[in-house]
Amino acid sequence: MRQNYANNPQTVDGVTVGIVEAPQTLKGIPSNLDRVRRAALISHPELPHATRAVSTERPQGGDTAANNRTVLQQHVDFFDRDKDGKIFPRDTYVGFRRMGFNVLLSAYAVLVIHSTLAYPTHNHWIPDPRLPIITGNIHKCHHGSDSMVYDKEGRFMPEKFEEIFAKYDRDNKGGLSLRDIFNLWNNHRDAYDLFGWSAEFLEWLALYLAAHNEKGVVPKEAVRGQYDGSLFYQLARKQEAKEAAKKDTREKRK
Repeated sequence: MRQNYANNPQTVDGVTVGIVEAPQTLKGIPSNLDRVRRAALISHPELPHATRAVSTERPQGGDTAANNRTVLQQHVDFFDRDKDGKIFPRDTYVGFRRMGFNVLLSAYAVLVIHSTLAYPTHNHWIPDPRLPIITGNIHKCHHGSDSMVYDKEGRFMPEKFEEIFAKYDRDNKGGLSLRDIFNLWNNHRDAYDLFGWSAEFLEWLALYLAAHNEKGVVPKEAVRGQYDGSLFYQLARKQEAKEAAKKDTREKRK
C-alpha cells in the first residue's frame, strides 16, 4: 500500500527519508514514487554504465551510443569536428554557434571552458598554449558540486539521473523548470567549492537556454541527451533547418 507522504513528508513507503531535527533532510524528498519504481526498467541502475546514457524512457540509451567511448567522451565528441581526439577553442566556438548560441555567448563559453578544463586533460606538465581539450582524458575534468550522474571515470549513473527528476520535478511535468534547476544547483553545492558551483551553474544554464520548451521546461529526454551529446546534434540540425528556411525566404523575395 502506497504511503500518503503528502500528509507525512518525512516517510515514504515506510522508509524514513527526513527528520525535523535535521531540516536539510526534508529537502529533495522524492515526490513521485512511480518514477523511483520505474528505475527497475533499467538493467542494473545501481551500476555505472560506461557507454550508454540510459533512462526509464530510453533503457537502451540514445542514438549516439558508441561501444568504444565513455558517456562523458560522447558528451564532448560533438565538438571534435575532425575526430582527432582534440578539441581546440575554435572547435568549441563553432560547436556552440552550430547549436544556435550567439557570438557573445559562444566566445564566453570558449573562454570559460578552455581556460579551466584544457590543462587537466593534457598528458604533460607543460601546458599546450593552444589549449586543446584531450577527449581521452576528459574524465579528469570531473568537478565537485555536481549531480554525480557522471562518475569519476566518465561513466553514467542511472540511479543518480533518475534521482534528479524524482527529487526536483515535483509537479510531474516531465522535465525541469528554471526554478527546479536552481534548487538542484543550490542543493548540490559543496562547501568552499567556488569552481564547482560556477561550473555546474553555467552547465545547467546553457542547457536551459538551449533546450527549454514553450512552457519554460527542459524535457527529461533533453537532459538525458546532453549527457551523451545526442542533444547537441539535434540542436545543430534544428539550427541548420532554421537557417535553410531563412535562406529560402530571402531567395523568394529577390
